[in-house]
Amino acid sequence: MQCYPETSHVVKVAIDAGPSVYVLHLDNNHLSALRSKSARGVTLKSEPMEVPQWLEALNVDIQLLAERTGQAHGALHDFLMS
Repeated sequence: MQCYPETSHVVKVAIDAGPSVYVLHLDNNHLSALRSKSARGVTLKSEPMEVPQWLEALNVDIQLLAERTGQAHGALHDFLMS
């Protein structure tokens, strides 16, 4: 989160969701959304998005992360219990 000295509210939120980083930025009462794709720490592509589509894409990536985390947890549990 980023706060400027003259404000007391959040103006930028960045969410790292695996290969994509989702950024919402508030500037002069205008909300902008951006999704960046990266590999090995290098940004390959950045695309501005409408906020509703940004939210949908973020939701999909969060669900994929949750599934992978659940699968990894299950595999680790099975390994430890065998």
